[in-house]
Amino acid sequence: MDLQEKLKYYRQENTPDQPPDGSRTAADLCRALGAELVDEDAAPVLKIEQFHAYGHFIPHISYLPQMEISIPLLSRSQFSEKIPLDRVLIFDLETTGLAGGAGTYPFLLGFASFTETGLRTTQYFIPDYGREHIAYLAMGRIVKEKNILLSFNGKSYDYPLLRSRFILNRMDNPFTGYAHLDLLHVARRIWKGILENCSLETIERRIFMFSRFGDIGGWLIPQAYFDFVRTGNSLEIKRIIGHNVLDLMSLARLLLHMNQVENSCASDQETIRMMQLAIRRRQKGLASEFLTELQTRGVGIPERLMAEYSLMLKRNGDWEPVVGIWNRLTQSRDYAIFAQVELAKYYEHQVRDYARAELHTGKALEYIRTIRELRGEHLYRDDESSLILRLERLHQKSAH
Repeated sequence: MDLQEKLKYYRQENTPDQPPDGSRTAADLCRALGAELVDEDAAPVLKIEQFHAYGHFIPHISYLPQMEISIPLLSRSQFSEKIPLDRVLIFDLETTGLAGGAGTYPFLLGFASFTETGLRTTQYFIPDYGREHIAYLAMGRIVKEKNILLSFNGKSYDYPLLRSRFILNRMDNPFTGYAHLDLLHVARRIWKGILENCSLETIERRIFMFSRFGDIGGWLIPQAYFDFVRTGNSLEIKRIIGHNVLDLMSLARLLLHMNQVENSCASDQETIRMMQLAIRRRQKGLASEFLTELQTRGVGIPERLMAEYSLMLKRNGDWEPVVGIWNRLTQSRDYAIFAQVELAKYYEHQVRDYARAELHTGKALEYIRTIRELRGEHLYRDDESSLILRLERLHQKSAH
């Protein structure tokens, strides 16, 4: 359809398909959605602006005490400095499908910005095909003052799709040069293996204790938009806009929660995961702080994590605490062999006490042989061979 036909489509008289909310014309649609036209002289593209006080979606918060956060560990040093929240632009798209490619069309562009007292959302709704460039031009006005994109799975889907649409419309990408923080990857660093999955819906339900009653399912959104284009009925579009706003608010809340997890207030499981991240990033000071916090709370620390921590201390030459850890792990069911071998190495190479090195090597061999008798003949065969060679070498050193 050309422009005249499209405008006629929105102004036509009642037909059997006339929607019950009467949103046939662009003006009716604006009233139904609480929106305004981006450009009175262009094909209709609607802008919906709202303000959401933090107390509306984050319990016990009415304002932000500071407009910056710090998550260098969770972001894997992508953001080693503090992140100014007034430079962050949250975005989320609603599209005609998940297949990607030129046929996938973003019909609702949702953006949100932090303020001291709440979240300001701006959404651009494209009520028909062939006019997305108008939304992109309007969108450019709100991205000029930002330089950090915040999304959930946006690096894999939303942003590549948006970048492709700019190319197809022969437009410059206004996000070139932006840093991009994808909270899906950060969420997996905290909750993978703790939650059943790291979807936004699961995080809302399990971490924020919040469920979306009456929300439209994401799998229904493409068909709801197709139905709107065919009938003009905007009832489901209202639900899609509400769904998008909830996504934006959840992303804002998730970012603030991650700042708390790294810096002030985390659950026991989250603190354990943060200690693990610090160990893997070889940040000894942070790992020790998380360990002290867990010990203060009286939380049982997984033996696997203590084994990883001991190896980090070993690399730094902190022998006194690491030997204490290994001695405790000799009583472990799963890490006794590891601990005995590490003690044997320590006494052989650091202390040069070959008798004690032989003692720990012999205990490791004894433990391996017991396990093999109980569980299977082929278990730990390579470890046994290595320990036998170590024991022979220690005998020779002792003889000299």
